[in-house]
Amino acid sequence: MVDNLNPIFNETKEQKTGHKLTKLQPVTAPIKRKRSPRKDKGHDCKFPVPLELQMKYKTSLKRFKYHFPEIEIQQTKYNTLLLLYALNNLHIIDWNLEYPGTSTFHMTTKLPEYKFEDISGEYGLAMCKGLSYRETVFMLTTSALHYIEKGGYYAEIQQIGTLKK
Repeated sequence: MVDNLNPIFNETKEQKTGHKLTKLQPVTAPIKRKRSPRKDKGHDCKFPVPLELQMKYKTSLKRFKYHFPEIEIQQTKYNTLLLLYALNNLHIIDWNLEYPGTSTFHMTTKLPEYKFEDISGEYGLAMCKGLSYRETVFMLTTSALHYIEKGGYYAEIQQIGTLKK
């Protein structure tokens, strides 16, 4: 409460109410604690694919489900497993794949926070190769898909899924 410059006005307020005025403490905003990030926090990445390649991704998922019927898995989780497999086996990556800049078809991955830095961090693959994050994810997942189609084992991808948990 602001005091008036003329002390006469302060006295009249006290006399009118019959009790002494007390100064109110300024209200301070509650202190917000910095929350720690969730352990299962992930980064979604939607990358464009041509129709033919989208069909290959879906067919590969069906083959994976055929080999491992006890595992319930969706397309996004399978794409993420392909991405993690490629990150662990960088020798299978073909960096010369043609990237479809825009497409009506997209695939999605959800990469864990600790692996996200390997791709888009300050010294990540995207920076080293001079590509965008989406281009790098496209190269990694598509290379892993081609490797599996050419004779790789689905059990290798399944192992990454069990190690990640």
